[in-house]
Amino acid sequence: MKVLKKIRKLEKGQALVEFALVLPLLIMLVCGIMDFGWLFYNVLSLQNACREGARKAVVISTSDSYKLDVEKKIRENLPETLDNDTLDVYVDYTNPDDPTEGDVVVKATAHVVFLTPVLGTVYKEENGGKQIGYKIKMKVES
Repeated sequence: MKVLKKIRKLEKGQALVEFALVLPLLIMLVCGIMDFGWLFYNVLSLQNACREGARKAVVISTSDSYKLDVEKKIRENLPETLDNDTLDVYVDYTNPDDPTEGDVVVKATAHVVFLTPVLGTVYKEENGGKQIGYKIKMKVES
């Protein structure tokens, strides 16, 4: 009986040591999940904004200011989480002589800043984030 009491006295700090060993891994896992969710949300938001911009370009293919109108439409549809200063928009028609007979290509890129430094160690880009982009091609309506 004395031996069991002696062993139980030696195990008093065991749970604290195990918790101290597991806690950093648990924090990294939770932060990684948050960052991947954040990145996924911003990628989907950029894709949606780019589709809306391409749809605008399809409808206004005969306008002279189509590039500005498409960029404005993309910026309107982007969430505030994406930095509009880093947004680059490329709009071009495959048939520039007659835009109503070709396709429109819209490409947008932006910079996403991570919430935690966990993914910053994986993606070695400056400013603690990642460059994301999306390109879409749509048939122009006549």
